[in-house]
Amino acid sequence: MNCAPRAEAGPASPHTATVVLVGFLKPEQDFLRGLLEFADCSASDCRWAIQANDTVDAAVTAVGLERISVAVCDHDRISEGWKELLGRTADLSQPPCVIVTSRLADEYLWAEALNLGAYDVLARPFDPADVVRSVNLARVHWQGRCSARHRAAHAMA
Repeated sequence: MNCAPRAEAGPASPHTATVVLVGFLKPEQDFLRGLLEFADCSASDCRWAIQANDTVDAAVTAVGLERISVAVCDHDRISEGWKELLGRTADLSQPPCVIVTSRLADEYLWAEALNLGAYDVLARPFDPADVVRSVNLARVHWQGRCSARHRAAHAMA
């Protein structure tokens, strides 16, 4: 299994780390896309690619077809969507880190999300620095999980 970010054509072009947005309205998609596409990807040779999906089904399909390191789910539009995404990708060799967003990011949502395996919870309206930090750290965490699995597979070989 190769968990490295997908490389673009050309020897000097950056790696692409893909983030899938699940359930966001178009203005929020545009905001997050603009924010992340111009933010550093916490690695000097990395850039973000953003996919927007209206449904959990579409996001699960995307995750099954390519390496997606982070999924950001809108709890306000699809309240159980993040749980469904976690459940439906749990058996994959490298599921994405799931970040839940909500206007009502209270202690209950935080506890529930983190206990069920979400990576983070972000309150809305979004603080741009918090979004970039959380997505970057989730990608680094995803890559670390992948590296640990890769080392374990080689140790068994």
